[in-house]
Amino acid sequence: MKNKINCLQYNTMLILIVVSSFMGIGVYSLVRAAGIDAYITVLLGVMIGIPALLLFLYIASYEPDLSFPLKMEALFGKKFGKFVTLISATLIFVFANNYMFNLINFIVSQFLPETPLLMVAIPFALLMIYTNHKGLETISRVSLVLLTINIILFAIGFIGLTPSIEVGNLKPFLEFGIERPIQATFYYFTLMIMPMFVLLIVPKNKVINPKHFNKSIISAYFFSHLFIFGFCIITLGILGIHLASIYQYPEYMILKHVNLFGFLDRIENIVTAQWIFGLFFSVTFAVYYIGNCLKPEHNSKFLPTGIVTLMLLASVYLIPNNTSFNHYIFYITPILRVFSFSLFIFIGISIFVKKKKGTK
Repeated sequence: MKNKINCLQYNTMLILIVVSSFMGIGVYSLVRAAGIDAYITVLLGVMIGIPALLLFLYIASYEPDLSFPLKMEALFGKKFGKFVTLISATLIFVFANNYMFNLINFIVSQFLPETPLLMVAIPFALLMIYTNHKGLETISRVSLVLLTINIILFAIGFIGLTPSIEVGNLKPFLEFGIERPIQATFYYFTLMIMPMFVLLIVPKNKVINPKHFNKSIISAYFFSHLFIFGFCIITLGILGIHLASIYQYPEYMILKHVNLFGFLDRIENIVTAQWIFGLFFSVTFAVYYIGNCLKPEHNSKFLPTGIVTLMLLASVYLIPNNTSFNHYIFYITPILRVFSFSLFIFIGISIFVKKKKGTK
Protein backbone atom coordinates (compact mmCIF):
# COMPACT_ATOMS: atom_id res chain seq x y z
CA MET A 1 0.00 0.00 0.00
CA LYS A 2 2.99 2.26 -0.33
CA ASN A 3 2.18 5.76 -1.62
CA LYS A 4 -1.54 5.04 -1.27
CA ILE A 5 -4.09 6.91 0.82
CA ASN A 6 -7.51 5.85 2.02
CA CYS A 7 -10.88 7.39 1.18
CA LEU A 8 -11.10 9.14 4.54
CA GLN A 9 -7.79 10.94 3.96
CA TYR A 10 -8.82 11.89 0.43
CA ASN A 11 -12.14 13.23 1.70
CA THR A 12 -10.52 15.27 4.47
CA MET A 13 -8.33 16.93 1.85
CA LEU A 14 -11.40 17.76 -0.22
CA ILE A 15 -13.29 19.21 2.75
CA LEU A 16 -10.35 21.30 3.95
CA ILE A 17 -9.65 22.68 0.48
CA VAL A 18 -13.28 23.59 -0.26
CA VAL A 19 -14.10 25.07 3.15
CA SER A 20 -10.85 27.03 3.45
CA SER A 21 -11.53 28.75 0.12
CA PHE A 22 -14.51 30.36 1.87
CA MET A 23 -12.65 31.41 5.00
CA GLY A 24 -11.77 35.05 5.49
CA ILE A 25 -13.56 36.45 2.45
CA GLY A 26 -16.54 34.17 1.88
CA VAL A 27 -19.28 35.64 4.07
CA TYR A 28 -18.17 39.20 3.32
CA SER A 29 -18.26 38.49 -0.44
CA LEU A 30 -21.68 36.81 -0.37
CA VAL A 31 -23.21 39.54 1.78
CA ARG A 32 -21.99 42.13 -0.69
CA ALA A 33 -23.44 40.15 -3.57
CA ALA A 34 -26.70 38.77 -2.13
CA GLY A 35 -27.43 40.81 0.99
CA ILE A 36 -29.39 39.07 3.74
CA ASP A 37 -30.06 36.14 1.39
CA ALA A 38 -26.40 35.08 1.40
CA TYR A 39 -27.25 31.77 3.09
CA ILE A 40 -29.78 31.03 0.33
CA THR A 41 -26.95 31.49 -2.14
CA VAL A 42 -25.09 28.62 -0.47
CA LEU A 43 -28.05 26.28 -0.92
CA LEU A 44 -28.47 27.27 -4.56
CA GLY A 45 -24.72 26.94 -5.11
CA VAL A 46 -24.73 23.37 -3.80
CA MET A 47 -27.38 22.41 -6.34
CA ILE A 48 -25.70 24.20 -9.24
CA GLY A 49 -22.39 22.63 -8.25
CA ILE A 50 -23.62 19.05 -8.67
CA PRO A 51 -22.83 18.93 -12.44
CA ALA A 52 -19.33 20.20 -11.63
CA LEU A 53 -18.99 17.44 -9.03
CA LEU A 54 -20.01 14.87 -11.63
CA LEU A 55 -17.48 16.38 -14.04
CA PHE A 56 -14.78 15.97 -11.40
CA LEU A 57 -15.71 12.30 -10.89
CA TYR A 58 -15.79 11.75 -14.66
CA ILE A 59 -12.29 13.16 -15.18
CA ALA A 60 -10.98 11.27 -12.14
CA SER A 61 -12.29 7.98 -13.60
CA TYR A 62 -10.46 8.50 -16.90
CA GLU A 63 -7.15 6.60 -16.82
CA PRO A 64 -7.52 6.09 -13.05
CA ASP A 65 -3.90 4.96 -12.64
CA LEU A 66 -2.57 8.31 -13.87
CA SER A 67 -2.21 11.68 -12.16
CA PHE A 68 -3.62 14.79 -13.84
CA PRO A 69 -0.59 15.74 -16.01
CA LEU A 70 -0.20 12.17 -17.26
CA LYS A 71 -3.94 12.01 -17.98
CA MET A 72 -3.57 15.11 -20.13
CA GLU A 73 -0.70 13.58 -22.08
CA ALA A 74 -2.71 10.39 -22.61
CA LEU A 75 -5.73 12.45 -23.72
CA PHE A 76 -4.16 15.16 -25.88
CA GLY A 77 -0.68 13.90 -26.69
CA LYS A 78 2.56 14.96 -25.09
CA LYS A 79 2.91 18.55 -26.32
CA PHE A 80 -0.67 19.78 -26.03
CA GLY A 81 -1.16 17.76 -22.86
CA LYS A 82 1.76 19.57 -21.22
CA PHE A 83 0.35 22.89 -22.41
CA VAL A 84 -3.04 22.19 -20.77
CA THR A 85 -1.28 21.07 -17.59
CA LEU A 86 0.83 24.22 -17.51
CA ILE A 87 -2.27 26.43 -17.85
CA SER A 88 -3.98 24.64 -14.96
CA ALA A 89 -0.83 24.88 -12.82
CA THR A 90 -0.59 28.63 -13.50
CA LEU A 91 -4.21 29.17 -12.50
CA ILE A 92 -3.79 27.14 -9.32
CA PHE A 93 -0.69 29.19 -8.51
CA VAL A 94 -2.76 32.38 -8.78
CA PHE A 95 -5.54 31.02 -6.57
CA ALA A 96 -3.07 29.67 -4.01
CA ASN A 97 -1.33 33.03 -3.96
CA ASN A 98 -4.69 34.56 -2.96
CA TYR A 99 -4.96 32.07 -0.09
CA MET A 100 -1.42 32.84 1.01
CA PHE A 101 -2.12 36.57 1.13
CA ASN A 102 -5.45 35.96 2.88
CA LEU A 103 -3.68 33.85 5.49
CA ILE A 104 -0.84 36.21 6.34
CA ASN A 105 -2.96 39.37 6.01
CA PHE A 106 -5.54 38.00 8.42
CA ILE A 107 -2.88 37.17 11.01
CA VAL A 108 -1.16 40.54 10.67
CA SER A 109 -4.38 42.60 10.70
CA GLN A 110 -5.93 40.82 13.67
CA PHE A 111 -3.00 39.69 15.82
CA LEU A 112 0.31 41.24 14.77
CA PRO A 113 -0.36 44.71 13.30
CA GLU A 114 3.22 45.90 13.76
CA THR A 115 4.80 42.84 12.15
CA PRO A 116 5.89 42.84 8.46
CA LEU A 117 3.95 40.43 6.26
CA LEU A 118 7.16 38.66 5.26
CA MET A 119 8.05 37.82 8.86
CA VAL A 120 4.67 36.16 9.36
CA ALA A 121 4.80 34.35 6.02
CA ILE A 122 8.27 32.77 6.35
CA PRO A 123 7.42 30.24 9.13
CA PHE A 124 4.37 29.05 7.16
CA ALA A 125 6.46 28.83 3.98
CA LEU A 126 9.07 26.65 5.69
CA LEU A 127 6.39 24.34 7.05
CA MET A 128 4.78 24.06 3.60
CA ILE A 129 8.12 23.12 2.07
CA TYR A 130 8.81 20.53 4.75
CA THR A 131 5.36 18.93 4.37
CA ASN A 132 5.73 18.71 0.60
CA HIS A 133 9.14 17.07 0.95
CA LYS A 134 7.46 14.31 2.95
CA GLY A 135 5.08 13.48 0.09
CA LEU A 136 1.40 12.73 -0.42
CA GLU A 137 0.99 10.27 2.45
CA THR A 138 2.19 12.82 4.97
CA ILE A 139 0.08 15.59 3.40
CA SER A 140 -3.03 13.39 3.64
CA ARG A 141 -2.31 12.54 7.28
CA VAL A 142 -1.83 16.21 8.07
CA SER A 143 -5.22 16.92 6.48
CA LEU A 144 -6.90 14.30 8.68
CA VAL A 145 -5.41 15.78 11.85
CA LEU A 146 -6.22 19.37 10.86
CA LEU A 147 -9.81 18.58 9.88
CA THR A 148 -10.39 16.77 13.17
CA ILE A 149 -9.13 19.82 15.06
CA ASN A 150 -11.22 22.14 12.87
CA ILE A 151 -14.41 20.18 13.51
CA ILE A 152 -13.80 20.38 17.25
CA LEU A 153 -13.12 24.13 17.04
CA PHE A 154 -16.21 24.67 14.89
CA ALA A 155 -18.32 22.74 17.40
CA ILE A 156 -16.95 24.88 20.23
CA GLY A 157 -17.77 28.04 18.29
CA PHE A 158 -21.23 26.80 17.32
CA ILE A 159 -22.16 25.84 20.90
CA GLY A 160 -20.83 29.12 22.25
CA LEU A 161 -22.56 31.25 19.61
CA THR A 162 -25.98 29.61 19.37
CA PRO A 163 -27.49 31.66 22.26
CA SER A 164 -26.50 34.89 20.45
CA ILE A 165 -28.28 34.06 17.18
CA GLU A 166 -31.37 36.19 16.49
CA VAL A 167 -33.69 34.70 13.91
CA GLY A 168 -34.93 38.19 13.07
CA ASN A 169 -31.52 39.01 11.62
CA LEU A 170 -32.13 36.41 8.88
CA LYS A 171 -35.22 38.25 7.65
CA PRO A 172 -36.77 39.47 5.42
CA PHE A 173 -36.59 36.42 3.21
CA LEU A 174 -35.91 37.33 -0.46
CA GLU A 175 -36.48 41.02 0.27
CA PHE A 176 -35.34 42.06 -3.21
CA GLY A 177 -36.54 38.97 -5.05
CA ILE A 178 -34.57 36.00 -6.32
CA GLU A 179 -32.38 37.89 -8.81
CA ARG A 180 -29.59 38.93 -6.40
CA PRO A 181 -29.22 35.46 -4.80
CA ILE A 182 -29.06 33.86 -8.26
CA GLN A 183 -26.36 36.29 -9.40
CA ALA A 184 -24.41 35.66 -6.19
CA THR A 185 -24.81 31.92 -6.68
CA PHE A 186 -22.54 31.98 -9.72
CA TYR A 187 -19.90 33.83 -7.70
CA TYR A 188 -20.23 31.23 -4.95
CA PHE A 189 -20.11 28.43 -7.51
CA THR A 190 -16.78 29.55 -8.97
CA LEU A 191 -15.38 30.27 -5.49
CA MET A 192 -16.23 26.89 -4.00
CA ILE A 193 -16.16 24.43 -6.90
CA MET A 194 -12.82 25.16 -8.54
CA PRO A 195 -10.59 24.25 -5.55
CA MET A 196 -11.96 20.70 -5.71
CA PHE A 197 -10.26 20.01 -9.05
CA VAL A 198 -6.74 20.18 -7.58
CA LEU A 199 -7.41 16.70 -6.15
CA LEU A 200 -7.21 15.32 -9.69
CA ILE A 201 -3.46 15.30 -9.13
CA VAL A 202 -4.03 12.16 -7.04
CA PRO A 203 -4.82 9.14 -9.27
CA LYS A 204 -8.12 7.50 -8.41
CA ASN A 205 -6.47 4.09 -8.08
CA LYS A 206 -4.04 5.54 -5.54
CA VAL A 207 -6.97 5.69 -3.15
CA ILE A 208 -7.49 2.46 -1.23
CA ASN A 209 -10.83 0.78 -2.04
CA PRO A 210 -11.69 2.93 -5.11
CA LYS A 211 -15.09 1.16 -5.38
CA HIS A 212 -16.40 3.58 -2.73
CA PHE A 213 -14.60 6.56 -4.26
CA ASN A 214 -17.63 8.25 -5.86
CA LYS A 215 -19.95 7.84 -2.87
CA SER A 216 -17.35 9.14 -0.43
CA ILE A 217 -16.59 12.18 -2.62
CA ILE A 218 -20.28 13.05 -2.90
CA SER A 219 -20.65 12.78 0.89
CA ALA A 220 -17.61 15.00 1.44
CA TYR A 221 -18.98 17.54 -1.05
CA PHE A 222 -22.25 17.96 0.84
CA PHE A 223 -20.52 17.96 4.21
CA SER A 224 -18.24 20.80 3.05
CA HIS A 225 -21.16 22.98 2.03
CA LEU A 226 -23.07 22.17 5.22
CA PHE A 227 -20.04 23.55 7.08
CA ILE A 228 -20.17 26.73 4.99
CA PHE A 229 -23.94 27.08 5.38
CA GLY A 230 -23.38 27.00 9.15
CA PHE A 231 -20.84 29.84 8.86
CA CYS A 232 -23.36 32.00 6.97
CA ILE A 233 -26.30 31.34 9.28
CA ILE A 234 -24.30 32.02 12.44
CA THR A 235 -22.64 35.16 11.08
CA LEU A 236 -25.81 36.76 9.73
CA GLY A 237 -27.86 35.58 12.70
CA ILE A 238 -25.57 37.36 15.14
CA LEU A 239 -24.38 40.44 13.26
CA GLY A 240 -27.27 41.11 10.92
CA ILE A 241 -26.89 42.41 7.38
CA HIS A 242 -25.53 45.85 8.23
CA LEU A 243 -22.65 44.82 10.49
CA ALA A 244 -21.83 41.78 8.35
CA SER A 245 -21.35 44.04 5.33
CA ILE A 246 -19.07 46.45 7.23
CA TYR A 247 -16.48 44.11 8.75
CA GLN A 248 -13.64 42.75 6.62
CA TYR A 249 -13.73 39.49 8.59
CA PRO A 250 -17.28 39.16 9.96
CA GLU A 251 -16.71 35.49 10.88
CA TYR A 252 -13.92 36.56 13.21
CA MET A 253 -16.01 39.32 14.78
CA ILE A 254 -18.79 36.95 15.80
CA LEU A 255 -16.28 34.72 17.60
CA LYS A 256 -15.91 37.49 20.16
CA HIS A 257 -19.42 36.47 21.27
CA VAL A 258 -18.36 32.92 22.15
CA ASN A 259 -19.27 32.11 25.74
CA LEU A 260 -19.08 28.59 27.11
CA PHE A 261 -20.62 27.51 30.40
CA GLY A 262 -20.98 31.13 31.49
CA PHE A 263 -17.31 31.71 32.26
CA LEU A 264 -15.22 30.76 29.20
CA ASP A 265 -15.20 33.76 26.89
CA ARG A 266 -12.82 35.72 24.64
CA ILE A 267 -11.56 32.47 23.15
CA GLU A 268 -11.97 33.71 19.59
CA ASN A 269 -8.22 33.54 18.94
CA ILE A 270 -8.24 29.81 19.72
CA VAL A 271 -11.33 29.04 17.63
CA THR A 272 -9.93 31.10 14.73
CA ALA A 273 -7.11 28.57 14.39
CA GLN A 274 -9.43 26.58 12.11
CA TRP A 275 -9.07 29.31 9.48
CA ILE A 276 -5.31 29.29 9.73
CA PHE A 277 -5.13 25.49 9.50
CA GLY A 278 -7.46 25.38 6.51
CA LEU A 279 -5.70 28.07 4.51
CA PHE A 280 -2.29 26.60 5.37
CA PHE A 281 -3.32 23.18 4.08
CA SER A 282 -4.86 24.57 0.88
CA VAL A 283 -1.65 26.37 -0.05
CA THR A 284 0.41 23.31 0.90
CA PHE A 285 -1.62 21.04 -1.37
CA ALA A 286 -1.56 23.63 -4.16
CA VAL A 287 2.24 23.49 -4.02
CA TYR A 288 2.04 19.70 -4.33
CA TYR A 289 -0.29 20.07 -7.34
CA ILE A 290 1.91 22.61 -9.11
CA GLY A 291 5.08 20.62 -8.43
CA ASN A 292 3.59 17.45 -9.91
CA CYS A 293 2.23 19.35 -12.91
CA LEU A 294 5.67 20.75 -13.68
CA LYS A 295 7.39 17.43 -13.07
CA PRO A 296 5.00 14.45 -12.75
CA GLU A 297 5.80 11.97 -9.98
CA HIS A 298 8.82 14.08 -9.03
CA ASN A 299 11.12 13.45 -6.07
CA SER A 300 12.81 16.83 -6.30
CA LYS A 301 13.65 18.52 -3.02
CA PHE A 302 14.11 21.87 -4.73
CA LEU A 303 10.88 22.20 -6.71
CA PRO A 304 8.57 22.77 -3.69
CA THR A 305 11.09 25.24 -2.29
CA GLY A 306 11.10 27.23 -5.51
CA ILE A 307 7.30 27.25 -5.81
CA VAL A 308 6.75 28.33 -2.20
CA THR A 309 9.43 31.02 -2.44
CA LEU A 310 7.89 32.46 -5.61
CA MET A 311 4.42 32.33 -4.05
CA LEU A 312 5.71 33.99 -0.89
CA LEU A 313 7.29 36.88 -2.77
CA ALA A 314 4.23 37.31 -5.02
CA SER A 315 1.79 37.41 -2.09
CA VAL A 316 3.89 39.92 -0.15
CA TYR A 317 5.08 42.26 -2.90
CA LEU A 318 2.54 42.06 -5.74
CA ILE A 319 -0.50 42.89 -3.60
CA PRO A 320 0.10 46.38 -2.14
CA ASN A 321 -2.80 46.58 0.31
CA ASN A 322 -6.16 45.22 1.42
CA THR A 323 -8.17 47.50 -0.87
CA SER A 324 -6.31 46.24 -3.94
CA PHE A 325 -6.73 42.67 -2.76
CA ASN A 326 -10.51 43.07 -2.31
CA HIS A 327 -10.88 44.63 -5.77
CA TYR A 328 -8.82 41.82 -7.26
CA ILE A 329 -10.85 39.14 -5.42
CA PHE A 330 -14.24 40.57 -6.37
CA TYR A 331 -13.62 41.54 -9.98
CA ILE A 332 -10.63 39.65 -11.40
CA THR A 333 -10.48 36.21 -9.79
CA PRO A 334 -14.11 35.29 -10.70
CA ILE A 335 -13.13 35.68 -14.36
CA LEU A 336 -10.08 33.47 -13.82
CA ARG A 337 -12.17 30.86 -12.01
CA VAL A 338 -14.71 30.79 -14.88
CA PHE A 339 -11.84 30.33 -17.33
CA SER A 340 -10.43 27.56 -15.15
CA PHE A 341 -13.76 25.77 -14.98
CA SER A 342 -14.14 26.13 -18.76
CA LEU A 343 -10.78 24.38 -19.10
CA PHE A 344 -12.05 21.38 -17.14
CA ILE A 345 -15.28 21.34 -19.16
CA PHE A 346 -13.13 21.19 -22.29
CA ILE A 347 -11.17 18.30 -20.75
CA GLY A 348 -14.39 16.45 -19.89
CA ILE A 349 -15.77 16.89 -23.42
CA SER A 350 -12.45 15.71 -24.89
CA ILE A 351 -12.57 12.56 -22.76
CA PHE A 352 -16.15 11.90 -23.86
CA VAL A 353 -15.26 12.35 -27.55
CA LYS A 354 -12.21 10.11 -27.26
CA LYS A 355 -14.22 7.36 -25.58
CA LYS A 356 -16.90 7.64 -28.27
CA LYS A 357 -14.31 7.28 -31.00
CA GLY A 358 -12.79 4.32 -29.18
CA THR A 359 -16.08 2.43 -29.19
CA LYS A 360 -16.51 2.72 -32.97
